[in-house]
Amino acid sequence: MRALQRKLLVAATTTVIASSAFAADDGELDACFSAAEAEYQVPSCILRGIHQVETSGSKSSNVVSRPNRDGTRDYGIMQHNDFWIRYFQRNFGITAQQIVQDRCLAIRGAGYVLRYEMNRARDFWTGVAKYHNPDPVIGYGYVLRVANAAKRFGCQIK
Repeated sequence: MRALQRKLLVAATTTVIASSAFAADDGELDACFSAAEAEYQVPSCILRGIHQVETSGSKSSNVVSRPNRDGTRDYGIMQHNDFWIRYFQRNFGITAQQIVQDRCLAIRGAGYVLRYEMNRARDFWTGVAKYHNPDPVIGYGYVLRVANAAKRFGCQIK
């Protein structure tokens, strides 16, 4: 767990530097998805599938959702919920504004969350479901949408 936390903290400091060095293009996002895959050992095609499902693949920064049914909001291109924003703030000093403005940090944060949930669930697809909702039964439909989207990014899902 501490190793995951250190990785995200390092990502938070390096992506701020990296994001200012890159133009806002597809190459930047490719590098971010690849970095998250390498850091958290989660398939980048799944992260891209999550991105597609969450924001229809929006490359725009400053994505903040309308309030959810429970009154929470989702932030950034990977739609981190208030729960995770509070977690990131408490453990790493990462704010909602940083997640919204730094697309690479949002992607790396998604890699962290996905790995965290996969480790807790001890199951890949349950971890994907829990990325969306703590109740994996509710997350089942989400898993299907992510799996279908991930196929477009090269995932071999049977």
